[in-house]
Amino acid sequence: PSLRRRPQRAPTPTHTTGMDDQDSDRLSSEGKSMIAQGNIDKGTSDAHRESRIAEAYAHLENQRYEEAKAVAESLCREVPKLAAPHHILGEYFKLMGQHENALQSLQMARSLDPKLMTASVALMQVLVSMRRYEDARNVSLELLVQVFQNEVKSEIVE
Repeated sequence: PSLRRRPQRAPTPTHTTGMDDQDSDRLSSEGKSMIAQGNIDKGTSDAHRESRIAEAYAHLENQRYEEAKAVAESLCREVPKLAAPHHILGEYFKLMGQHENALQSLQMARSLDPKLMTASVALMQVLVSMRRYEDARNVSLELLVQVFQNEVKSEIVE
């Protein structure tokens, strides 16, 4: 028997695509939540459009990124003032490491729907990746204010 030790290999990453279970759960719940709340499109109740947005979120969740991108880009062309497709594109670009594109898409999503908290969270992640810590801090403070306001409103309703 040899006493020589084998070189150890680095552990194989379980998530090579950049999306972990928490991201997946967040995206899945975001799509479902938007449909349930009727926030998919404030101007119409187009069931087909809603199902396409849910489909794009499902593609992201299931790591079918190019399919998610294709659906989101199509929706952005059809309904440019809809926040969800911009959010989906931002998530796609973030996962692909295309931070400038992610930044633009997520900022657009936030400007179209400031209450879309997952776009803010993704934007913070992108800003940190870009080492724009002060901007990330500002987004996080805006998000905390929004969460606090939602908490206060829910306590008043109860």
